[in-house]
Amino acid sequence: MTKFQIAYLTKSMYTVMRCDRVGLRGGGVCIFVKRNFQMLKNERTPTRAGIQLVCFDLLRCDVVYRFFVVYRPPTSTDGDGVKLVDTMSQLVTCLANNLNKHGPDIILGDFNCPNIDWQTMMCPSEINHNALRDFVVFNGFIQCVLSPTTLSSILDIVLVSDPMLVSNIEIYPLLVHPIITW
Repeated sequence: MTKFQIAYLTKSMYTVMRCDRVGLRGGGVCIFVKRNFQMLKNERTPTRAGIQLVCFDLLRCDVVYRFFVVYRPPTSTDGDGVKLVDTMSQLVTCLANNLNKHGPDIILGDFNCPNIDWQTMMCPSEINHNALRDFVVFNGFIQCVLSPTTLSSILDIVLVSDPMLVSNIEIYPLLVHPIITW
């Protein structure tokens, strides 16, 4: 998306929040929230090298919905060659420390953990997969995307603390990551 397109959408109908990939071309996360929604960006969530994260609260009918949008790259180093072996545990700690105490949480994104079986909650003995699966289980989240989003893997996930928030998941394939609606 060009700067012109973002500027047009921002002025017309949406508030845009983004976290670009540092030191690399492309990538990152970007959120468009319709202007008729009352929202507040959460600046308390630190971004760890190599991880893109945007957090915001959506206020609706006296309920605060906290959204986290995440991209964690599959590589084990950042652009400067610094090892990112422990980034998943740092990411889930960041998420846990910023969970909503006054309403539901929705966590969306690509965590690059394709080997978690979300129906049985089984995964290989690997630090990143185990850290994410343990975070989901210990914090009572439900993973709502149950069919592959990239080739034969579920990379793009929707985690909710209240399963009544999501129904009728639809996946619209694109070149890299799909659009997921509910």
